[in-house]
Amino acid sequence: MVYELIIVGGSASAVAAGIYAARRKLNFIIISKDFGGEVANSGEIENYPGFVKTTGIELSEKFKKHLASHNVFPETGIEVKNIKQENNRFILEADKIGKAVVYEAKSVIIATGVRPRQLGIPGEEKFRGKGVSYCTVCDGPLFRNKIVATIGGGNSALESVLMLSQIASKVYLITINSELAGENTLIDKVKADKKIEIICNVNTKKIIGEQLGGAWNTKKKKVPKPKD
Repeated sequence: MVYELIIVGGSASAVAAGIYAARRKLNFIIISKDFGGEVANSGEIENYPGFVKTTGIELSEKFKKHLASHNVFPETGIEVKNIKQENNRFILEADKIGKAVVYEAKSVIIATGVRPRQLGIPGEEKFRGKGVSYCTVCDGPLFRNKIVATIGGGNSALESVLMLSQIASKVYLITINSELAGENTLIDKVKADKKIEIICNVNTKKIIGEQLGGAWNTKKKKVPKPKD
């Protein structure tokens, strides 16, 4: 089958594209590795228009229901490996749970959203899923009553430590910057939380450990002394 449109991704932008395509009654399909994008991994959400307060999981479920109201059901478990153009058509070569599949379409929308930013340091990949996580919502409960650390200084990191403070016994917030970035309301909450210790001017160089958990090998940045 040659689709009029293929939407690649399961993020909010893919959902919006799907709604518009459905309203235009296009012959299309949404394919993605998973559904919801990074919003599905978020904790409490208080800045999404139309929702005073919700969670990432609840919001992604509403995305799915909205698409279903238009009889659109995204196909997940599909990872697109290559896109090429032949005879005015796009050929998408993909992997569907270990099986090679090919899709054809007259047009393609890439709406894959964002992915976690990696540090690219020794030990990060080795301990991924063994103490190193990119999703506090998913893996935070695994570290109940333990000492944990979040690396970063923006909104995602602030949300992470606030969530972890409800689970862990102690939370370190490690940032390479001299000050925290992000929404002031989140910064104020972090600074007021006695379980959270903020460590600034630190560049994380290596992660070491055994089994679950580990230690973060860091290097303190040199901060110039203020002039008289």
